[in-house]
Amino acid sequence: MQAAKDKAKQAARGAVVYKAYCVLCHGARGNGSSRMTKLRSDISLKIGNKALDYYDQIVRKGGPAVGRSEFMPAWDSELTHEQIDDVVAYLALVNDPVRRGEVVFKTNCILCHGVNGDGKGRASELYDPPPADLTRSEKNNDYKRMIITRGGAAMGRSAVMPEWGLQLKDQEINDVVAYLETILVSSAPSRLAQDIVVPQPKSNRKTRGSKVHSVVQGAKDQAHQAQRGGLVYKAYCVLCHGAQGKGGSRMTKLHGDLQLEIGVQSTEHYQSIIRAGGEAVGKSEFMPAWEDELTDEQIEDVVAYLSLLNDPVRRGEVVFKTNCILCHGVNGDGKGRAAVLFDPPPADLTRSDKNDDYKRMIITMGGAAMGRSDVMPQWGLQLNDQEIQDVVAYLRTILLVSSAE
Repeated sequence: MQAAKDKAKQAARGAVVYKAYCVLCHGARGNGSSRMTKLRSDISLKIGNKALDYYDQIVRKGGPAVGRSEFMPAWDSELTHEQIDDVVAYLALVNDPVRRGEVVFKTNCILCHGVNGDGKGRASELYDPPPADLTRSEKNNDYKRMIITRGGAAMGRSAVMPEWGLQLKDQEINDVVAYLETILVSSAPSRLAQDIVVPQPKSNRKTRGSKVHSVVQGAKDQAHQAQRGGLVYKAYCVLCHGAQGKGGSRMTKLHGDLQLEIGVQSTEHYQSIIRAGGEAVGKSEFMPAWEDELTDEQIEDVVAYLSLLNDPVRRGEVVFKTNCILCHGVNGDGKGRAAVLFDPPPADLTRSDKNDDYKRMIITMGGAAMGRSDVMPQWGLQLNDQEIQDVVAYLRTILLVSSAE
């Protein structure tokens, strides 16, 4: 039982790392159906053909070190050993819809439905009627697929159940339904133990974290920390506090507008709230203590991310450095790692003469829709309007910087 629990936790952590670093080239499902058409590689056909140690070496040392593609970089200077192990554990389940569904479920659903799917999640006591006990459901798979996709209100059930079709792909929903079938069959004993957490367990190990390139060391460290914090925030905090920290989330009874609060107190104060919970510092009882589930570094990263909620330029910098530097480069000069693959090359955004409306449109609609390179993705499918506006605000600053040089 413990071994199964640990594997699920590891794969869930690996899914977070994979989405942050690997999805652009290898696709959301590892099948090469990515936006980077010249870098496609179908991992789902390869995993299982060799020992997992082999894939560990590819991720760690890069493709050329093991006789594979030169475009596969070595990640050992940017990911910790634990993160690489986690990614390989996640890749091991790309051909298993039940285990994929388990990861999606434990990443998104356990706050209400509980880690075992029995409806006894942390937030379950807030709702009347309570979240469904999925281990005893009599609904068929088509119904489950529909209520996950369309939400509770559309099916005449609780409006608290989100419309997950806005956030999950059809395949991910199908995978969740496949997983729910297994917990229904095996509701006693439970398939996994009680404490599945995403993305990383607490550890005393000093991690190197993710080191996405930057220009100035001080600014680089701050941007990296905020990027890492953004990943943790999206995994743990967005359900209650909303994507922008405004409290406009699906969990209507747990709204907390962080944009009104951040900056009023010291960073240590906010770290204490996350570490010890709301009640410990005279705040809401619904804010849990995270010190047993997040490392000190992760808590510091989240607070660094929160500090830029009221700064659209810094928010845009994080979105840009998380999604755009592979092609456009860390400085926006079009000299990213993948730039040499394209003709014409990625745009030099530091010398662009396009106005903000044009930039907003090409980011949203993609290059092909604007008569430019079809390699430029349609980011409106992945980013919300506020994130795109923030990127445009950031691009304005790098244009000004380059003009002043």
